[in-house]
Amino acid sequence: MAPRIITAEEYLKHASEEDLWLLIDGKVYDVTKYQEEHPGSDSILHDVMGKDATQEFDDVGHSKDAVSVRDGLLVGDFDMETISQVPGYDPNGGSSGGGGGDSGALVYAIPLIVLVVILAVVFKVIPM
Repeated sequence: MAPRIITAEEYLKHASEEDLWLLIDGKVYDVTKYQEEHPGSDSILHDVMGKDATQEFDDVGHSKDAVSVRDGLLVGDFDMETISQVPGYDPNGGSSGGGGGDSGALVYAIPLIVLVVILAVVFKVIPM
């Protein structure tokens, strides 16, 4: 049996607390009945309703058990040709919760620059 294909239109019909599907890694999961059991609280699930939740799911670093639970809630594959209809879609590869391309490098560069300046002052490379 071929996997069920879920379009953006159908996915968005299930974007409420009473009927909640999530899109993660191109697959759609029905988390309606799982909301109360979700260890991170149901509000986290509500924050990504109607969006692509891939980045948020990956950022948490879910355990193998959590991935197994998620996989048990599978509805079908998302029709990626309709992804542009999902709010927050970023055609450059990010998702609704992700940042832009090089912003991750900036997060590491700023503390490094501050550290270099502090060390330079301490070791009197930069007179103050």
